[in-house]
Amino acid sequence: LARSGDISHNITCEMRFPTNIQDNIKSSLSLDLGSGSASIKALSTKLHDQLMASRTLPKAAMSNTSIEQQMVAAANNLGWNDKFSKAIITSSSWTVAKNDLTGVILYRWLPAVCTIKGTDGKCYYQEFSFKQDYTGGGNYSGSVKFNSYGGKKEIGCDKVK
Repeated sequence: LARSGDISHNITCEMRFPTNIQDNIKSSLSLDLGSGSASIKALSTKLHDQLMASRTLPKAAMSNTSIEQQMVAAANNLGWNDKFSKAIITSSSWTVAKNDLTGVILYRWLPAVCTIKGTDGKCYYQEFSFKQDYTGGGNYSGSVKFNSYGGKKEIGCDKVK
């Protein structure tokens, strides 16, 4: 409602009966939210500002500069307009993914968030998971690949460095 501007609608309803026993019924009403739009916009701005003040980036549960740089590169290679600048690993350990039928190890994955300053001037963090393929013998590939993505949340730009 805060972004919709002044809203005014006239709504008409008519019920037609296929008989001459009951007359058709016609009624209308007017909906005008114009006089309250300034209050709605002010409240929306206040609530948004409170949300941005309270929202924080997830804490890093693991720090590995090489992996974090690979995560940012993988996120930026998805073809999205967003250009991510930093990755924060949100788990202290990898999760191993196995084939459901055979139990063979396929890869391991690690959740993270990547930060961005959008073209709209707002800042966000996007949830991702990244993976390393299993190469056998208890070893994994040294390269990190995109695995999946989750929610995107706006955050105050003062919290994105």
